[in-house]
Amino acid sequence: MGDLELDNALTRHARSLDAVGFGVISFAGLPNAPTRSMMWTQTPTDTVMTVADQDQQPGGELQRLIARYLAIYFSDIAAIAPELGEPRVRPAIDG
Repeated sequence: MGDLELDNALTRHARSLDAVGFGVISFAGLPNAPTRSMMWTQTPTDTVMTVADQDQQPGGELQRLIARYLAIYFSDIAAIAPELGEPRVRPAIDG
């Protein structure tokens, strides 16, 4: 999980979304995945996935897998980061 107190491009983007938390996911070699790391941001109302400029969105199946693993991750760290609550990921595409 990223540190919102730092000042860099990731934290500025997260803060622009009113994030309560954020992190980075990488998908080395997976089909239908972004070629670069992707950022997840937990806001008070949504879990937002942001890919790098010119990169592809994850396919629908991968989006559902990401949502499942974010739910596990948020559950695992709930004792130290209760502000994350439950991930609220809605796949951007079906397929």
